[in-house]
Amino acid sequence: MSKAGAAVSASDEDAPPSVPDAQAPWAVPGQDRAARVLAAAATGGLGHAWALIGVPGVGQEQLAGALTMALTCQEGRPGEPCGRCDDCDRAARGRHPARQVFEPTAPTYRVEEVRRQWLAAASLTADGWKLLHVRQADRLNDAAANAFLRALEEPAEGTVWLLEVADPDELPDTILSRCRQLPLAPLPRPLLEEQATALGYEDPTERALAVHAARGSAARLRALTARDLEALRARQRLLGELRADQGRALTATKELLDAGEAAAKRAREEREDELDQLRLAHGDPPPDALVKEVEERAKRATREQRLAALQSALDDLLAWVRDVLAVREGAPDAALLAPYAREGLEADAAALSRADLWWAADRIQRTREDLERNVVPRLALEALLLELAALARRG
Repeated sequence: MSKAGAAVSASDEDAPPSVPDAQAPWAVPGQDRAARVLAAAATGGLGHAWALIGVPGVGQEQLAGALTMALTCQEGRPGEPCGRCDDCDRAARGRHPARQVFEPTAPTYRVEEVRRQWLAAASLTADGWKLLHVRQADRLNDAAANAFLRALEEPAEGTVWLLEVADPDELPDTILSRCRQLPLAPLPRPLLEEQATALGYEDPTERALAVHAARGSAARLRALTARDLEALRARQRLLGELRADQGRALTATKELLDAGEAAAKRAREEREDELDQLRLAHGDPPPDALVKEVEERAKRATREQRLAALQSALDDLLAWVRDVLAVREGAPDAALLAPYAREGLEADAAALSRADLWWAADRIQRTREDLERNVVPRLALEALLLELAALARRG
């Protein structure tokens, strides 16, 4: 049976391929500031816990490898590994025994795994530093987080926890407040374009669209589907379609709601899988307290994933309006998020005034905020799109 929170050695063959350059470990693409902060901390006053806050796939693995090199190298200066010794070589390749990695293998980490693996690893004596690297730490359930709190309140000598956190709101404040928080920046467009090329996006327009859809995340870039790209195209065409057909507002509303429901369905399925694993681990039925916790997480995750999908769609529309404004002001392609769609941008810029576009941007943002305040999504989106349709036709 697969269990959440399974500890994996940093020497596992399936370790992520993103590793630091042994000769320049702190040269992490797109993360200059974060690398400087960690490198400075490694020279002294490192502390016992760090939260790397950012979307997945923006350099977390390279930073963890560089920190392992800095902590284990015996030949270089503090915080500046030599890049040539055996310790540096193993750390750069993700193979150093001083670094232990914990991966979620189920929807959440569970308390049994934290106690049996995380806390056990922290309690082991070691000759030198230990770096305990938790991927997707925001998938701790409440009981697991409470168990982990002990390790943060009573830090073991020479042990550093490195938590990857995509959504800080999902991690209890008791955990986050005991970590040094280090924000990670989205990856720059040129770097993502290189990765998109490596993934097989040969057509320049398709590659640019994929980079736009990735929103600064290499992990999101790798996960993109043809459906994701078509959804982005549809949002970019929307203003023009609303000019031609006001009824498009109603079909567009349904498309957005369907995207939200698809995200909510995925969240529910993850929690159902977690309940199945609880039944296997504890018998059928599992303890009521655990079932209640999973059900509460399911409700919250369903609501949050639906909201995130709807807000993501509005962000796409807002980004388009922003580009139309930029084109209207004569901005070059380098200043645009969607330079590959210049023809459509110019058509909307010609049809809508500056005042219209500013109004549209404000109206989209207010709808985004309304959704956070639990306004009925159908009513909020329908009202927005009907008003945008009226604006587009008037323009």
